[in-house]
Amino acid sequence: MASPVWAAEAKNTVSKAAAKPLKAGSDAMSAKNYAECVTKAKEGAAANGHTAFDTFVANQLLGYCYAKLGNSAEAATAYDAQLNSGFLPADQAATMTKTLAGVYYTQKDYAKSAELGNRAIKAGSADADTYTLVGQSLYLQNKYAETAKFMADYVSDQEKRGQQPKEQSLVLMRGAYEKAGNATGAADGLEKLVMYYPKKEYWKNLMYSLRRMPGMNDRHTLQVYRLMIANQTMEDASDFSEMAELAVAGGNPAEAQKVLEAGFAANAFTVQRDKDRATRMLESVKKSAATDLANLPKLESEAKSAKTGDVQAALGSAYLGFGKNQEAADAIGAALAKGGLKNAADAQLTQGVAYVRAGNKAEALKAFKAVKSDDMIYMRLAKLWSLHVQ
Repeated sequence: MASPVWAAEAKNTVSKAAAKPLKAGSDAMSAKNYAECVTKAKEGAAANGHTAFDTFVANQLLGYCYAKLGNSAEAATAYDAQLNSGFLPADQAATMTKTLAGVYYTQKDYAKSAELGNRAIKAGSADADTYTLVGQSLYLQNKYAETAKFMADYVSDQEKRGQQPKEQSLVLMRGAYEKAGNATGAADGLEKLVMYYPKKEYWKNLMYSLRRMPGMNDRHTLQVYRLMIANQTMEDASDFSEMAELAVAGGNPAEAQKVLEAGFAANAFTVQRDKDRATRMLESVKKSAATDLANLPKLESEAKSAKTGDVQAALGSAYLGFGKNQEAADAIGAALAKGGLKNAADAQLTQGVAYVRAGNKAEALKAFKAVKSDDMIYMRLAKLWSLHVQ
């Protein structure tokens, strides 16, 4: 808090009754004799015939000198009295309101801190720190739903203004939603963290929440693993092994081979039993992949004459496994155009993955945007892939 100004506005003057002790208090403050400052300020405030303005000046001295003495409780009382005196100019009142909100926060008087912070917000003088202070004060009162709404409204307002929300704001919003038991809100908060602050830890948390969605099947899980590889959150040996198994089950041993090789390259298989199992699986899928590669011309021929797009979608998946990413995207595009697919959403998502791997972000985003399904897992996967690409 800035030091008090002894000279008041012309219309307000210190009374003769309080002038001497208040002047002495001001001199003591200037000399950094803060204990003496407090004593003299109290004398001025208690002088016979003192005025409301005398009390205001005394509280200016008390607020400053108590703060310097480390007595935040008494300083807060003096600041509060100044705010409610009617003598503070509007700009000083705005500054003091924010400062006092912080003082009450350090005193763990979170209700008062939130009250003053909200007062600053309504007055239009709040900054980002004020919003954070109010949110934290509400959170620490266990008002989780209120905190979540307050922070969500603030974040939404920032986004509308074209501003990037602070990471701290998003973390607080997400945490409040979790505490309030609002899983949807918590997921949205985590997605915003990934959008604005794509840290690995946030992606890992997001992948964990995605895999816990009800209704997850093998196709969904394989697509989740593809996203995990893309955002570098694939670390566990069990994940590499399961993805390989799912790829084989989906008729794509070439993809399984790449996954296992990536697992070995990342030293994911640290337990000998896991390493031996992965080694055996890798030997098996290499043979199957070689057979599929040899049969690729036959599949290409079948795809051209097929009545529905499913064979071309399978061809696209095979291309993806062999790293022929542009060919994969083209084949799946032809499959979608032909129609009759059993799982169009999966095909659209896979086409987007192929474009990502081909380095074509613009077409990838179009593909993910084109995913339309009543299956919320596919819709969320498409949204997260878009976040990853952007």
